[in-house]
Amino acid sequence: MSEPVAYGMLTFCKNCGEQNPYAVKELTDEEIHWFAKAYTDRKGKLNTNDFAKAILRKAQEK
Repeated sequence: MSEPVAYGMLTFCKNCGEQNPYAVKELTDEEIHWFAKAYTDRKGKLNTNDFAKAILRKAQEK
């Protein structure tokens, strides 16, 4: 397994130059806004731990 090389938001294989399909992808503003609403409680406080986990999980799916 080769070590990935990162350039900005993209990650490339050091040997073949192909983009790593498991690299985190950029989410749209709408997706981030949806997660922010979903992880905000009734008092208006954002549950930052669950919000961050959900964002990372979604970004890895793309």
